[in-house]
Amino acid sequence: MWMVLYPPSVFGIGRAELYDLLDGGHSTTSNTSKSKSSQCRKVVQLSDCLSVTLAPEESCPPALPNDDCRAFDLNTTQRRYILASEDYHDWVEALCQLAFQVGPVCVFYPSGRARMCFFLPFR
Repeated sequence: MWMVLYPPSVFGIGRAELYDLLDGGHSTTSNTSKSKSSQCRKVVQLSDCLSVTLAPEESCPPALPNDDCRAFDLNTTQRRYILASEDYHDWVEALCQLAFQVGPVCVFYPSGRARMCFFLPFR
């Protein structure tokens, strides 16, 4: 799966487009663009977002030994999406900025396991 974020503009609504590659991302053709038959697209309107939070209860098996892949939730009025990335902080920050016009402020507790995220306006 891969995701593309689009800010609101004169060309369209603010949205996240989620793509599910049906062939597992492997292609035998030299063409880098996938045909419509080999991918499914889900459009999530950023105006439908209720929250974007880290999901420490979800596990994400590393693809490589040094991966720091973490899960995060994208909760909307329609459903909950659990996504994961090595660049999870960047994705959460970008989603918060586009969906809520705010930035995340995370508080880490000394145990290193508990975390609370609050979404505060940029100043």
